[in-house]
Amino acid sequence: MRNFSVRREHLRPLGAYRGMVDHQNPFADLGLERAIHLRWTLRDINAKRLVLSPVSDEDLSLLAERGLVELSDGMPRLTEAGLEVIN
Repeated sequence: MRNFSVRREHLRPLGAYRGMVDHQNPFADLGLERAIHLRWTLRDINAKRLVLSPVSDEDLSLLAERGLVELSDGMPRLTEAGLEVIN
């Protein structure tokens, strides 16, 4: 049987990860269902499925405020940050 115990000096305090997680997850302040919905919205925008899955104005403005989406010729398009979120 293996011993999977971790030595205390190899552990970081929880606060050490907070900045990293918030930076990588632009939806960290939202509920889980809302975050999942917005990730799927980003995927729909990227795949140009806007006729079948129209984006609400509320979702679009939230994604634009967070720098994940921009409007190009009246159509939403993912920014580099938006692409990083779904990849």
